[in-house]
Amino acid sequence: MEEDKKAQRSSKGKFTTNAILLLIISFCIFYLLTLPSFHIGTVTITGNNILTEDELFNIAQIPKQYNVLNVNVTETEKRLKSDLRVEKVTVTRKMFTEIVINIEERKPICYIACDYGFLQLDKNGVILTAFKNVKNFNLPIITGMVLENLYIGDIVNDGNIKSMLEYLAMLDEATLNKLSEVNISNQDYFLAYTTNSVQIKLGNKERLAEKANLTKTLLQELSSKNMKVEYIDLNYATPFMKFK
Repeated sequence: MEEDKKAQRSSKGKFTTNAILLLIISFCIFYLLTLPSFHIGTVTITGNNILTEDELFNIAQIPKQYNVLNVNVTETEKRLKSDLRVEKVTVTRKMFTEIVINIEERKPICYIACDYGFLQLDKNGVILTAFKNVKNFNLPIITGMVLENLYIGDIVNDGNIKSMLEYLAMLDEATLNKLSEVNISNQDYFLAYTTNSVQIKLGNKERLAEKANLTKTLLQELSSKNMKVEYIDLNYATPFMKFK
């Protein structure tokens, strides 16, 4: 009987010791895994074409030697959304070792003159950047109006400008790069110009989607067939081209 009691006490003692050791080991592992300097997991970024991964990591305040267990998904998403260059973003955690950041950037679509230089706009009229001078316009410039008292982060609400932003937004990148200017000085007769000095008579604000599609199709045709044209008139259901 006495020996049985000793055996039971010994068994309980071993169990308690093992439990304490297991608890200590678990705590140490947890502590190591949650150290900020302990690199664990992967951060995957998708959808970015303008912003670099380094820039996005900086905005999100994720260190280069990151530990995904310490990354707060909600706070990371808030930080990224606060950046003007980011239109939409979702940050999700996959399992425990991967965080996925899906970015939709605000893409510049044109320039327009202002009282202190030039502004770069996205499709919604959001001012992304301001320049005192622009040496090389890599996007079309909207002419015929000079904006005043507007700065980065402001939204341009002028109806004529918004109509032209709508038109430009419906063009693919290749077609957009072929345009040098859109003139809105006459709101009933908008004009666009290509980098090869071909005038495109857009007319009024009606049928903008159709006109955008025709712009794409006709400029592709002119390029592929090396045709010399003075102007393209899109005012009518059937477009007219005047050849040189």
